[in-house]
Amino acid sequence: MTPSWDPDDSVKALTRSLSQYDFARASELVSLFVVHLRHRTERYAEGDARELRRALQKHRQFRLLRIATDALIQSDNGSYLTRVAHAQALIETGSLTAAGAVLKALLQETLEAKEGDGPQRLSAGTAYFEACGLVGRMHKQRYVEANAPGVAVNDDALRLALEAYRAIYEKNPSNSECWWHGVNVVALATRAKIDGVALEHPIDIEKIAAELIEAVSAAHADGKASMWDYAVALEACLATDAPGKAFRWCDLYLAHPSVHAFELGSTLRQLKTIWRVPERAELVAELVTRIDDKLLTLPGSSIELNASEAGAELRRLAGAERAGFVHGETYRTGLLRAQSIARITPRSAKELRTGGTGVLVNARELRPELPDECVLLTCSHVVSDASATWQYAMCFSQAKVEFLFGATEGAEPFTTEIEAVLWQADAKLDACLLRLKALPEGVRPCPVRKLTSVDLETIDRVFIAGYPLGEALEGRLQFSLYDNLVIDRSPSALQYRAATLPGSSGSPVFDIKWEMLALHQRGHEMLPRLSGNGEHEANEGKLLSAIAQALPSRFNAP
Repeated sequence: MTPSWDPDDSVKALTRSLSQYDFARASELVSLFVVHLRHRTERYAEGDARELRRALQKHRQFRLLRIATDALIQSDNGSYLTRVAHAQALIETGSLTAAGAVLKALLQETLEAKEGDGPQRLSAGTAYFEACGLVGRMHKQRYVEANAPGVAVNDDALRLALEAYRAIYEKNPSNSECWWHGVNVVALATRAKIDGVALEHPIDIEKIAAELIEAVSAAHADGKASMWDYAVALEACLATDAPGKAFRWCDLYLAHPSVHAFELGSTLRQLKTIWRVPERAELVAELVTRIDDKLLTLPGSSIELNASEAGAELRRLAGAERAGFVHGETYRTGLLRAQSIARITPRSAKELRTGGTGVLVNARELRPELPDECVLLTCSHVVSDASATWQYAMCFSQAKVEFLFGATEGAEPFTTEIEAVLWQADAKLDACLLRLKALPEGVRPCPVRKLTSVDLETIDRVFIAGYPLGEALEGRLQFSLYDNLVIDRSPSALQYRAATLPGSSGSPVFDIKWEMLALHQRGHEMLPRLSGNGEHEANEGKLLSAIAQALPSRFNAP
């Protein structure tokens, strides 16, 4: 008997689970889909497969997309576009070599099919253009991740990426499906010029950029421009002598009803990693700001900023309207809170530990009897005193603390050490307060909120900011923002859905006014529920009210 999977109802259930960030349920549904395919005797309709792919792409669930598309391929339901989606999922999950093998075979098949007169001619043509673009994306990803121009293999990756995009665009400049190939030619040729990478074929950057802007303008005038067309024009403007016109296309792009986190994430990645052009730095930063602000209003958004990016944002936001654009207060307040958040890592590179996050708080705000002192709050499993038995915690004397967001113009990241462990909770509470040897100038402690039992029931969403993976992300603070749903609560803890990674332990959990209400401690696919029996995929933080109740009236440390 075929397992119960209805192409219509089950995809709706999957979409609903993804919208509610119930990824455990979404994973169960994809597993059910895989089993269904293994028992199915007839082909799975391409239209139904398309809806499934789109749901997973829209919510950036590329691990599940990889599983679902692999099952379609293995069950002989691997249409050209399903294989394109599979290659995309492989790239997004870091399997570049496997993606290359899929794309090589797909290009050969679609090239022949699109030139024929068979029933798959049209889909083969679309898949061929998409696959060529993904070949470019794969090599571009290699170049960006290496971040080392001048190394032969890396420079070759940039050339291969550019050639993949150029070959398609030059043959099809009037085909709107190929305009994004064209704008990648513009972007990568610009990047090659800045990085000193010699190209085999000369590229007239301004000419191609002008062609793209003219084509998108005509499509817009006819009411036929797509969301991606506006993104193409936005980028193309950066290579012209009138880059400020990018804002018009940016506004049209952001206002398009079809724009989601997936599309915005792609544009942000391109702006941040490819368009690092010195003379366009301020303009690109403003475009990133506008897209970030839109992203914060969309489901499942998270934003990463490094120290220089956030410092520049704070300086631009200080006081004024900028070019007629008033930035959202949510984003501004979050950036200000970022100054009080620290990355905690081992002082020695030989220490193989992930590290974690900490946040400055005023001890007196936690408990009135305590001194008016700025201290660092984090998890005991991140940092401990010498007598503690935490297996993977750093001893406080071996840790360094870095505040990577300067509070003043031109401020550098501030690094200090821990002077003493003022208080350490038991394993159940998993929290500690640390006195630092020095504090960053001008940085205020994070405001705290100790929830009452009545307040607790009103919290349905939270914000989180921390340093996932410690050193690995080179100082990138990740904001996990809108639609982080609170899914369970108890008098001492909250459970919520959010994008967190190892290294996020000790991150502040905020309410919608950016007041800290909990300390993030862990996340797991099978976390015990706080109320009732069973397990679910969730993250968990200890409430500050529970931490405050456990604090002593005075610190033992001098």
